Amino acid sequence: MNAPDDDALFELLSAELNARLKEVSRDMDALHAELLRLPRGLRAMGATHPLDVSMALDDLGWHFGNWPSQAIARETLSGLRELGATEAAEIFEAALGHAVQHWNFVCGEDFHDRYHESPLDWAPYARAHPNLVCTA
Repeated sequence: MNAPDDDALFELLSAELNARLKEVSRDMDALHAELLRLPRGLRAMGATHPLDVSMALDDLGWHFGNWPSQAIARETLSGLRELGATEAAEIFEAALGHAVQHWNFVCGEDFHDRYHESPLDWAPYARAHPNLVCTA
């Protein structure tokens, strides 16, 4: 893609991703299928975008509750690695491993009501396991 600067390149890539990634609302299977159709770089961008939003608005625990799909979580992990976000990938991988142990809760109807003080409430988990969330 030919762009004069990084901002213009980002705009071009975002437009291409939006054109290729159809509106799939919150249907996890449909979103996963759409991601699999994308070229590697756009696939990584599409898979990591929800995590970016989750981290801006919530935390890792909420991310899994808002995007309750292990297939999409694996795509997110792969996308982080593809984009060279090694440290973020390590943290996400640790969080995913923890979330999988509580997946019935993640997919449960009461997740949003019971998240705080649950085993997935990320802040207490991060405090209790700093070696899993910090590599420095």
